Amino acid sequence: MNYPIIISTILLLFFLLIGGNIKFNFIGLVEVNMSLFGILIGFLITVLTIINSLDNQYIRAIKEDSETFNLFKNYLINAIWLSFFTIIIGVLYIFIFSTCTFPIKDFYEIIIFFITTWSLISCYRFISAFVKIAI
Repeated sequence: MNYPIIISTILLLFFLLIGGNIKFNFIGLVEVNMSLFGILIGFLITVLTIINSLDNQYIRAIKEDSETFNLFKNYLINAIWLSFFTIIIGVLYIFIFSTCTFPIKDFYEIIIFFITTWSLISCYRFISAFVKIAI
């Protein structure tokens, strides 16, 4: 099940329902996203290196079960690409879309919220799976 996108959609709907009542600082959110996801990309790539260097029975069993290992690898790739995409979206917002008018800026802020939650949940999914393997 691809629960990160489902939870992100639910959070987006919740955001749209209460978004008119609460003012969000999207410039601050984007700045934090760029720092957070930059660090996460480095962490996830380090984890990839650790996974390739580990050689114990449990890791060998996971690597031999190609379906489980491919799913685990897809979690990692998904987390890295979504983190990278979140940074790109943030840069575009700061330099282009933050000065736009009502419909364009609001639509882009919805995209930022959705991509950020999707990326965070995808990173959490991978990290929680990795911790179960590593510990």
